[in-house]
Amino acid sequence: MRYAVNVTILPGTMPWPNKYIGDPILSGMLRLLFGNSISDSHCGMRSFTTEAYRQMDLKTTGMEFASEMVIKAVQSELKILEIPITYHPRGGESKLNAIRDAMRHIRFMLKSKLSQRRDN
Repeated sequence: MRYAVNVTILPGTMPWPNKYIGDPILSGMLRLLFGNSISDSHCGMRSFTTEAYRQMDLKTTGMEFASEMVIKAVQSELKILEIPITYHPRGGESKLNAIRDAMRHIRFMLKSKLSQRRDN
């Protein structure tokens, strides 16, 4: 699976709370809980093979889908690469609800970690 890294963020692309609080905290939690080294796991820019998609067996349908991808890729021991990208301002309105969506990510991460511990 490929993720973005060394991201260049153009002005007007991302609100400062998302850039300096939300994304770093959520990405840091994923690194801490699941032992990966992805610098920005919520960037939304990804590519993966059909086989990798099948192995991950993804189930979520909301914003926590980004966290699930990382968790399942790590658990499936998939090769994860990061590539440089540039964020440009979006053309439409964001559907992000920062607090609600962050809580969905956090709840999913904690449930996944507890489930992982029970299975081991």
